Amino acid sequence: MKRVIPITILALAAGAVTAPLATASIGDDPTYGGQGFKVSVRVNVTSDSGKIIQGGSRTISVPAKCWWKPVSFDVNGADTSSPEAFEKYHNENPLQGHAGAGNLAFPPGDEIAKITAESKAGKAYRWYQVDCADGVNPLTEGYTSLGGTFMGTQIWRSYRAFLPGEVPEPLIAVKNLADVLWDEAQKQIVAPTLDRNPKVATSGGAAIVNLPSWFWVTNPDRSLADDGVLRLTASVPGTPVNMTLEATSGDVAITSVAGSNTCDVSHAKYSFGAGKSEANACLVTFDQANAGWPVTATVTWTANWTGQDSGGPQSGTASLTRATTVNVPVAEIQVPNR
Repeated sequence: MKRVIPITILALAAGAVTAPLATASIGDDPTYGGQGFKVSVRVNVTSDSGKIIQGGSRTISVPAKCWWKPVSFDVNGADTSSPEAFEKYHNENPLQGHAGAGNLAFPPGDEIAKITAESKAGKAYRWYQVDCADGVNPLTEGYTSLGGTFMGTQIWRSYRAFLPGEVPEPLIAVKNLADVLWDEAQKQIVAPTLDRNPKVATSGGAAIVNLPSWFWVTNPDRSLADDGVLRLTASVPGTPVNMTLEATSGDVAITSVAGSNTCDVSHAKYSFGAGKSEANACLVTFDQANAGWPVTATVTWTANWTGQDSGGPQSGTASLTRATTVNVPVAEIQVPNR
C-alpha cells in the first residue's frame, strides 16, 4: 500500500540541510478553540422559530477539518514569499534526488509560471499552506491534489498561491455545523414558566383541593418553539455542506406529590380565559392541602438532523431537558364560582 504523507518543509539542493518554513500568523483565518481549529464561515439559515434561532445569512464559528492558511517563508535566507521570488529561487536552485520530492508539495511549474506572470501584471497572489485537524488527510478528503509519488510515498500539494477572495472555503463536517447550531438553540431554549387558575386571594393565591387547576405555559415562543417544533435548515455557500434539523419539545409534564398531569403542547399553551373550555386545558387536580407543594414543569426536547458534506449523507440525534419548579399553595376551602 502506498503511504500518503504531507510535506511540511521545503527540500533544498541535494546534500543540503532542509530548512523549515517560517509560518506566518494565522490571523483571522482559523482560530484555536481548544478542541482543534475553528473557522468563521458564512452560513445561510432558515428558521421557523426566530426567538430561538434567527434565520438569514450570518457568520458562525465552526470546527474545521481542513483549511488553507496564509504563510510566508524563506529558504537559506532567500525571500520566497512572493510567487515571483519563489519562481526565481526555484529556477536558480533546481532540486535533485531526495530533495526533489520537496517540489511535489508545490504547484507544478506551469502553474507557478502562470501565477508569476499574473503577479507581475499586478495581481496580488499570496502563498497558503493546507492544514487539517488531527487524523484528517486533505488528499483523501479531496481538499488538495496529489503532487506525485516518491519512493512509494504519495505527496500532496501542501502549498498553493491564491488571489484574495479565491481561497477555497474551509472543509467543514456537517456534524460540526449541526452541533454548533444545536448548541446555539440550547442557549435560547428556556424552561417553561407557568401560570394557573384559580388563585384564592384570601388564601395566599392557593389552588383548591380536588378542584382542577388550569395550568398554562406563559413563554411558549422560547420554551416550546411556539408550536413544539423547531425547524431549521443551514448551508455553507461554496461547499457541499447542508443540513436540516428538526427538534421536537414533546409534552409538558407538570408533576407534584399531590397531583400531576402530562399535556401536549396545544393544551399546555392554552391560557385561561372567561368562557374558554376546560376540554382544551392542561388540568392538574391536587388531592392534599399544603402551604406550598413544589410543582415542576418539564419539557424534553429531541433533535434529529440530516445533511451532507464532502463525505456524503449523514445524520444524528441530540436531546435537551428544561424544567422549572414553583411552589403552589393548596387549600381546603369552599369552591368559589369560576
